[in-house]
Amino acid sequence: MREQTSGGTMSEHSPEQEQQAPVSKSDRFYRLAHGDPRPKPDFTMDPLHRGLVLLSAVTVLVMTALVALRVPEMPEQIPVHLSISGEVNRYGSPWTSLWVTAGLAVLVLGTAWISFKPHWFNYPYRIEPANAQRVYRIGQQLTVQIAALMAAATFGSAASWLGWGLFWLVPMSVAVLLALTVIHIIRTFRAR
Repeated sequence: MREQTSGGTMSEHSPEQEQQAPVSKSDRFYRLAHGDPRPKPDFTMDPLHRGLVLLSAVTVLVMTALVALRVPEMPEQIPVHLSISGEVNRYGSPWTSLWVTAGLAVLVLGTAWISFKPHWFNYPYRIEPANAQRVYRIGQQLTVQIAALMAAATFGSAASWLGWGLFWLVPMSVAVLLALTVIHIIRTFRAR
């Protein structure tokens, strides 16, 4: 298509150039470093992982609210850290329970949000159009599972402050998280 410019000269534009979407800042930086940007995901999250995202978000928000409501009723000093054997090795203000729970909630919500952007992740090899969708799906699944396990750990620590005795969820969540990370790293290398 030929178009007249303000100086009266004619310039050539292809229809593709006219319909290109604006380039995001992250894509511009990626282009500078690596040439063309990575392909975008062409799939939606499966129902199981969407459910895990929702459950994780609801869990941390509810637990943060419950801890916030209970802080005024807590004693002046509460256990805020346990040793690996389950013995209390530090006491602190009840407000510590709220800040820890709220901080973990922010981490869980951020991890859940970033799971919808698997093309932003760092992978151990170059992402090509041929492998992008497989690798993105594995990265997305791992990120959702990390958010869910962090939510379970948040539930366990908040529940212990609320007197429910579920602190065992914290070390169990960490152990499962480590195992899943190893499994997903292996899956990522196989998807290459």
